[in-house]
Amino acid sequence: MKQKSVTALTIVGILRRHFEPTLEMLRQTIRACPEELWDARDEGPAFWQYAYHTLFWLDAWLSDSPEAFQAPPFHTRDALLEAGETPSVTYSREQIEAYLEQVYAKCATFFEGLTLDTLTQESEFFERTWAGGDKVFGQLRHVQHHVGHMNALLRRKTGQAPGWVGYNET
Repeated sequence: MKQKSVTALTIVGILRRHFEPTLEMLRQTIRACPEELWDARDEGPAFWQYAYHTLFWLDAWLSDSPEAFQAPPFHTRDALLEAGETPSVTYSREQIEAYLEQVYAKCATFFEGLTLDTLTQESEFFERTWAGGDKVFGQLRHVQHHVGHMNALLRRKTGQAPGWVGYNET
């Protein structure tokens, strides 16, 4: 998702210019995972599960409604971290990276439709009341939480992980 030039600074523009680097950090973290760590489960769920969980919920939360959300065609419930089960499948890097591109596009569309009104407008979502701004801030925190976890795993296992990406640095 390429950053657009913001001619008039708006709160939506500010949020977007911090959301995009967050997604880029997720992309870099996924790409940095070596093959031998992709499905390793010696420290709990596999790396790909954290990546999938992050993308799945970002996709869901940026949907117009929970009912409008459609899981990717390869989805199995046991692949989600919430299931607390050993998944019956392993999602490939190609599946996760393709899903990442779909979610990137959805994020672009979400931000194109975001206004000051939709940031503050509340609606029912997953059985709670949320404003559009809650979705943005909640997903910023959610993605960064898991990027931090995956990067810590990469550092422990490989000695290195991708670094910080700030706005105007992608």
